[in-house]
Amino acid sequence: MIDTIAWSLIHSLWQGLGIALLLAAILRVFGSSQIRYVSACLALLGMLAAPVATFLWLRHSALAVRGPFHDPIVNPTLPSNVVPAVHNISLAPFLPWITAAWLIGVALLSTRWIISWAWLQFRVRSSSPAVPEQVRSCVAVLRAQFQVSRDVLVRSADCLASPAVTGWIRPTLLIPAGALTGLAPDQLEVLLAHELAHVRRYDYLLNLIQTAIETLLFYHPAVWWISGRIRTERENCCDDIALSVRGDRLVYASALLALEETRGLSVAIALAASGTSLKARIRRILYNQEPASSGWPAVALAALLVAFLAWNSPRIAAQSPDLQPRYQQWLNQTVVYIIQPDERAAFLKLASDDERDHFIEQFWDLRKPNPGDTHHNAFKDEHYRRLAYTDERFVAPPIPGWRTDRGRIYIVYGPPDEIESHPAEHLEQWRYHHIEGIGDQIVIDFVNGEMTEDPNPQSGRYVR
Repeated sequence: MIDTIAWSLIHSLWQGLGIALLLAAILRVFGSSQIRYVSACLALLGMLAAPVATFLWLRHSALAVRGPFHDPIVNPTLPSNVVPAVHNISLAPFLPWITAAWLIGVALLSTRWIISWAWLQFRVRSSSPAVPEQVRSCVAVLRAQFQVSRDVLVRSADCLASPAVTGWIRPTLLIPAGALTGLAPDQLEVLLAHELAHVRRYDYLLNLIQTAIETLLFYHPAVWWISGRIRTERENCCDDIALSVRGDRLVYASALLALEETRGLSVAIALAASGTSLKARIRRILYNQEPASSGWPAVALAALLVAFLAWNSPRIAAQSPDLQPRYQQWLNQTVVYIIQPDERAAFLKLASDDERDHFIEQFWDLRKPNPGDTHHNAFKDEHYRRLAYTDERFVAPPIPGWRTDRGRIYIVYGPPDEIESHPAEHLEQWRYHHIEGIGDQIVIDFVNGEMTEDPNPQSGRYVR
């Protein structure tokens, strides 16, 4: 489980870069703030879905990071003219640390957001319900125009420099005390329209979901770039809605400038009207012009993606060779649990089918219990018998028997000496009196058909 999480996080790096590049291309093409906002939201959801899907795939894949087992019976060495001089750099020792670092990061960011949310709730409770009647009337009129059926509490707060909305079931509109006295009525009205647009769009709830994704994927720079685009386009969408009902662009721009003069520390979890680049927003409001998307994020992401693919290209090539189906099946199914890493690397470097056929013949010959017997290979016969047995007895649709945990153990270590079944607990225990290289009286537990612990954790190859 720990290794699978780590590999899912590692794969999410290149997956996220690809998603970010696609979003960058979309932002260059479309100027509508709504299209840009929806595209950025879908990209962020894709960033979350990618590692989740990878985790599920790895969890049920026989070719996941578990890797092939060492053969407990025979551990042959290929001739020097077949084994390439390749040194594999394994990430296996670092996988638990990667998962631990991710969990610590998630915990720290979660604590930060919880503190921020608690601080905001305290400020809401300490705010004053004393708001001029004309302001309440303005909010009521805007609610009717926006068809907002939920009650919106209107309160005055000294701690904020700009109006903000918090909550989504019963939203609260916080208005700075200075804005009630320092802004002209038409300026305040257009700012209130902006905040009620957030209420209409359920932006507070969406912002919470966005914050949760940021917390889970905090390690990925593309997540923060996409999240920044979402916040920018969210404010642009609300600006458009506010201007649709209160269309004086000059008044709106002057209101934002007035707010900026008294701007202080805002709460990260609240949605503030002046939460994005003021200069870009005012230019957009006054001239109805969408700012051109900067090209450097796309260039930087492309460079990172190229670097990642270049670093992993040998491994990618090794995992996806241009092999005929029968060779792919032999490598990735028939002998996946017993072939050694150097043998696998050597096989993938072969250039012709004749070389591959010779390699396969040599592979089985090296494992003969009796090398002098030219007509019979007991090891090969037993291996194919185990494969057939697992596909007959351990199928867990849609997973074939050889890919299940019980199938793997059976293929590698053979039939257990004893089996204890506990149907009420969905538990099955396999006992081996002796496993070469591991020890005596080895008990392997399967819960709902899944192995709970590696019988040979020192190998570093199959630790959940």
